[in-house]
Amino acid sequence: MTLNGITRAILALTLCCAGLFGQNVTSSLVGSVVDQKGAPVVNAPVTLALVGTGYVYQGTTDRRGDFSFPVIVAGTYVVTVKAPGYRSEAITDIVVLAQEQRTVGKLTLEPGSVTDSHVAAVNPAETQAAAPAQSYAITSGDIDSLTQKGRDLVGFLHLLPGVVDSATVRNTPDNSGIGNITIVGNSAAINFNIDGVTDLVGSSNQTAQYLPNIDSIQEIRVLESSYQAEYGRNAGPVVTVITKSGTQDLHGSASWNHRNQEFNANSWANNHMLTPSGTATPRDYYRYNVFTYAVGGPVYIPKVANIERKKLFFFLSQERTRQFVPAPSQLTYVPTVAERGGDFSQTFTNV
Repeated sequence: MTLNGITRAILALTLCCAGLFGQNVTSSLVGSVVDQKGAPVVNAPVTLALVGTGYVYQGTTDRRGDFSFPVIVAGTYVVTVKAPGYRSEAITDIVVLAQEQRTVGKLTLEPGSVTDSHVAAVNPAETQAAAPAQSYAITSGDIDSLTQKGRDLVGFLHLLPGVVDSATVRNTPDNSGIGNITIVGNSAAINFNIDGVTDLVGSSNQTAQYLPNIDSIQEIRVLESSYQAEYGRNAGPVVTVITKSGTQDLHGSASWNHRNQEFNANSWANNHMLTPSGTATPRDYYRYNVFTYAVGGPVYIPKVANIERKKLFFFLSQERTRQFVPAPSQLTYVPTVAERGGDFSQTFTNV
């Protein structure tokens, strides 16, 4: 390959990477640092550490004692402030949701040495969203603790205020299932995206291109109203799905979800519709077998690359469904012997 060819290849790869980074869904976190008298602490170093990956954002307070991390990923964080002449202060368990502006309020520093430290868990009453958007979220913890028959992420949405699901049954994930969702009275102008990328078929706006399995979902967030202009495309609410990423430790899971008609009670109609042998009509076939696995962790080579396991991670998940659900029973009129011979004198309206 010539030098010009190599240059063009590097340029094309750079442009592709830039496009990929632009698809990330980011959040922000703000706060302020003051002393015991309420005066701002200026130029205080502030670190924001992402629990799980160990990635650290660095910042400092301004002349008003305020600090801001405008572009961060959703996750759980620890904020640490270490200023000369003061005891270091750390706040743990700060949960930042996707597409959210989170504030931790004021951090008060006490005189002391930076080698002395004080660690406190976050007080939910003191941390709140800085933006006025009307939004709700379903976290991976909610998904893990709630049992859903069909393992369909769209089926979780009706748990949120203002959301109505008109689907009568969700036995399996359905790409057109988003069309059954109504949010604050709106069903035709909902924007559905995954990791910041719109996931709707352009011709219908009510069919998803792709639905991740629920074991790979970190968060489902719904912005109902009063959100920023950056969330465009559709005039209605915004549904955002954030998928999981790997952490510093290797984790994995596997499951088998089995459903069979033997576990179901027979219907009243079947119990009263006897077969020629005098027994009840058997239950309809209802068989689903869902196989799922997920694995995630760091990509590193001991003593060679990514030694601290803070820069490169992977996450892989797959779900396969095998099902046997025949069509419901139908009553069909069969011609009599006379009718097959051309005699319709005894043919009456079939009700």
